[in-house]
Amino acid sequence: MSFKSLKETNPYLIDPETREQGLWTTVSSSTAIEGIQVARNKIEEKTGKTLTRPHKASKSGKSPR
Repeated sequence: MSFKSLKETNPYLIDPETREQGLWTTVSSSTAIEGIQVARNKIEEKTGKTLTRPHKASKSGKSPR
């Protein structure tokens, strides 16, 4: 049985520009979470594209502790 890859079926991955934008946005936000500061402007400069900003967590998602 032949299966299509995620790259072929996911609407966010089909378009190469959208896929690259998502990749760099993910790299930027993931490294920030891990405490590695990758300057967003350096990524934007390297790729020549403006990155989308990750969504902020809602207040309900934050623990009061």
